[in-house]
Amino acid sequence: MGEKLNITPLLKAYKSFITALDYAEEIESENTEFRYYTEEMVKSAVIQHFEYTYELTWKMMKKFLKVDIGDRADTLSRPELFRIIGEKQLITDFSAWNKYNKARNKTSYTYNEDIAEEVYNTAKNFKNDLKEFITALKERTNIVTY
Repeated sequence: MGEKLNITPLLKAYKSFITALDYAEEIESENTEFRYYTEEMVKSAVIQHFEYTYELTWKMMKKFLKVDIGDRADTLSRPELFRIIGEKQLITDFSAWNKYNKARNKTSYTYNEDIAEEVYNTAKNFKNDLKEFITALKERTNIVTY
């Protein structure tokens, strides 16, 4: 690929997301009086970082594809985008990315504790697939970071 992709915002978002997840795991292992309140706040932060990082990630996927297939990339649904990105071997688990998309969509409506817990658990799985995508992207493209 000749065009350079600036992945700095994605790398920063990834780092913040991982930090929030690590902190959440630390809080979950504590046995303190305030754990419940702290845990809820941290889970909320993880969900917000997930939302933001997920948005940056699919947009980066689209930028990657635009170089390859042009403006057609703008017309793809998320499942189509993930399928093509998978065919290009930047992700390996197409169904997981569809789950992340569904989880992200669930956060957009209204707050519900059960949905928040479901999204939080999905976000924990996102960590490894996101790392895989970033690694593959770095290997396959001309990357710029600032």
